[in-house]
Amino acid sequence: MTERSVVLIAAAALPALFVLAMNTHAALRLMVNAKVFLDVVVRLLNEGNRERAIRLSGILDAPVVKLTLFALELRLPRFQGERSAGDYRDAAPSDLAARAQAALEAHARVQLRRLRPSALTAPLALLSPLVLLDVPTEHVKWVLIACAVGFVSAVASVARYVRVERQLAEVVQRLSPFVLPE
Repeated sequence: MTERSVVLIAAAALPALFVLAMNTHAALRLMVNAKVFLDVVVRLLNEGNRERAIRLSGILDAPVVKLTLFALELRLPRFQGERSAGDYRDAAPSDLAARAQAALEAHARVQLRRLRPSALTAPLALLSPLVLLDVPTEHVKWVLIACAVGFVSAVASVARYVRVERQLAEVVQRLSPFVLPE
C-alpha cells in the first residue's frame, strides 16, 4: 500500500469517524426513553409527589429530562406588567396555560440546540466520496466502507434530532398543565 493510498483512505475515514463519534456521544449522553419517563413523571404528579418528580428529573442530562425539570420548577405570574391583586386572582386559567406552553416551547428550543453538533456533522459524511476520484482501484473498497459508515451515521444523527424534537413537543403538551402560578 503506497503512502498516497493511506493518506486518501484516511481522508475518507476521518469525516466518517468524526460523525460516528459525535453520534455515539449523543446516543449515550443525551437520550432517554421519553414515553416511559413522561408516564412516570405524570403519574407522580397526579399522585401529588411533585418533589419526587423533580428529584427524578434532576439525575439525567437528556434534553427531555432537562425540559421536564424546567417545567416542574417553573413558576409563572399570571400577568406580566403592573396589575392589581384583584386582577391576579381574576385572571383566566387559559392565560397561564398559554404562557406556560410558550415558556416550555422556548426552553425546548434551547434543549434542541444541544443536539445540533451531531446533526450538523452529517454533511461531513458527504466529503468522504470526494477522495474516490484519486484512490487506486485496489483500495476503493476501504473508501466505500468509510463512506457507508459516515452516511449511515449521518442518517442516524438526523433521525435522532427529529425524534428528540417530537419528544420535546410531547413534553410541552403533557407538562404545560402542571406549571404552577407564582
